[in-house]
Amino acid sequence: SRKKRSKRRCRSDPPSRKRFGEVNPVRILGIDPGSQATGFGAIDSDGHRHQLVEKGVIRTPASYSFPQKLHFIHQRIVEVLESLD
Repeated sequence: SRKKRSKRRCRSDPPSRKRFGEVNPVRILGIDPGSQATGFGAIDSDGHRHQLVEKGVIRTPASYSFPQKLHFIHQRIVEVLESLD
């Protein structure tokens, strides 16, 4: 004879899944780094559905030194973050 398992949850059990639409949506920013071209994309997701918010490429001037390119990319990423707020 097998012992019946209690339906009681342990503290370590993960919380039960919420129904669709009850999950807090999140905004996700993905960055594909590169010193000449840096790609980015932002999506909103509730865990089941995903919607594109913005995408683009940041191209650095070829004449810039590597530190200048990093600064240029940083400035543009900050602008993208501010536009998504």
